[in-house]
Amino acid sequence: EEEEEEETKRNEECPSASPGSGDGRLPDQIDVGFAIICQGVEDNGVGYLKILSQDAALTDEGLSRMMDFMDAFVESDHSKKGFSITYDMRLLRAPSMEMIKRIGEWGGEPEREKKWKMLNTACKVVVTSGMRFSVAKGILSTFFYICPPIVKTYLLKDPNEPLEDGTCFDPPPRATETEEESTADPAASFDIPSGSLSPEPRAQMPSETPSFPARPEESSEDQTWRLQSVFGYGLDH
Repeated sequence: EEEEEEETKRNEECPSASPGSGDGRLPDQIDVGFAIICQGVEDNGVGYLKILSQDAALTDEGLSRMMDFMDAFVESDHSKKGFSITYDMRLLRAPSMEMIKRIGEWGGEPEREKKWKMLNTACKVVVTSGMRFSVAKGILSTFFYICPPIVKTYLLKDPNEPLEDGTCFDPPPRATETEEESTADPAASFDIPSGSLSPEPRAQMPSETPSFPARPEESSEDQTWRLQSVFGYGLDH
């Protein structure tokens, strides 16, 4: 009964594309072992990608198949009006640092990055609460140092959780925004006479130290994530 409920929930999260919506090249979904990757188009014409993790070992072959599927989707008609992406990592086993670096390098390839900046409109990452959420927050910080997000990326505990309740990772400012900020008169923002401010650079406020929830009792899988974070990523939360 529990397995049937889980399957029903998965079908709701990753519905098959409606009749006639296929682009002739991509299946609605593929199973790469450690995840099911599905694609389609919402009623408003915006495409979607959903990566639903499974409790299975991560493999280089499965990762390659997933990346190829995502590339084909971005090149398909389903992404022409933009697309959202959801990474449901609640069942994902702890990835190796090599895999994280490989994904970061894949996402940072110039031509691919350019296409995603034009088409990707929303991103969610879903993990379980507790210790794993804290570790995932640290891992994402490391990953985004290698490959900065191109849109606001929200770390959530449930796919339907309000975005304001999650943790947001902002993309770096666009070049035009940076240039405008560097040339703007800082006095204008505070209604202070021009030239009355010191020419010395403005001090940067220190980043607020994140506050993590109390550490719950760990399962064996949570312990694996924590050990990965300490010895693989240098993150002890």
